[in-house]
Formats: sequence, structure tokens, C-alpha cells
Amino acid sequence: KGALLSKVGPRTFNITDGLLTACEGEKPAWSFKVSSGRVTLEDYARLKNVVFRFGGVPLLYTPYLLWPAKQDRASGFLVPGVGYSRNRGAFLGLSYYAVLGRSWDATLSADLYSKQYLGLGLELRARPTEGTRLEGVGYTTYDRNLRMFEWQTRGSLLADDLGPGLRGVATWRADSN
Repeated sequence: KGALLSKVGPRTFNITDGLLTACEGEKPAWSFKVSSGRVTLEDYARLKNVVFRFGGVPLLYTPYLLWPAKQDRASGFLVPGVGYSRNRGAFLGLSYYAVLGRSWDATLSADLYSKQYLGLGLELRARPTEGTRLEGVGYTTYDRNLRMFEWQTRGSLLADDLGPGLRGVATWRADSN
């Protein structure tokens, strides 16, 4: 939506005083309010004076945002996460989604906490064949009081296409303490 939308190319549109979202309906769960921008379908949206809203509540502002306007998966930064942990305080989570191949992807994350903690994570997903799925997560937090890293990893491998009547399942979980 926008006060002014103009088509300036076969797949390119300019927007003034607009609202962008992938949600349906009059009140989207999340949206970007922008003062101006240019959106090229199957490329990127280049937006100025952007306010990210969740449930209509403004959460983040940035003077410029490059956002994928693609139907296929695209590598790039994800919407920042915000929250609160009783032990670590308020946090801002920043994540980068990377397409590693046709059937592989990963998400790298960094969580900055108000009580001077830092969390780093990696999530890896793969679907090398129709019947095989691999998912794994690793996360570490530096505890400034203990002056050490604490970590956790977990994941699973499921293979339904090993052969007639054969199925393989493996899961793991490991913690530093």
C-alpha cells in the first residue's frame, strides 16, 4: 500500500508513504512503514526511513533498508529479534540466513544482552534427498561472571530412503554443563 505507487519499469515500482508486508488482511501481523522506496520484483526493495512494526507497534527504525522481494529463498539479514531473559536481561538478536545450495541452508545468529552477555548460534538444515533430512543447532553464551563459554548442541538425522523397508534415525544433544 502507499500514498503513491508508480510503475517505473517492467518489474519495478516506486512507493511513497507506504506500507509493505507479506501478511494478508487489513491489520498485518508485521509490516514496514516507509517514507519512500523502489521495489523490483524478483530482486530487492530499497527503502528509506523505515519503521518495523509488529502488531501495529513500532519496534525499530532504520534510515535505509535493503529487503529481498523474491519468491525463492535468498540470503540476507532477518528481522531482528527483541526480548528479555531473567538471567541475562533485555536482548537484541541479529541473524543472517544463508542459502548454501539447492537443499542446504544455515542461519547464523548473535544475541546481545543488556547484562553484558553475548550469545552466538548456528542452525544448519539440509534435505539432500527427498527422504533424508538433517537439522542441527549449536549455541554458545559467554558468561562474564564465570568467565567461560557455556554451550549446547542438538539435532537429528532422518533417512527414509535407505532401501526397501529401511529407515535410519539419529538424534543428539550435548551440553557443556
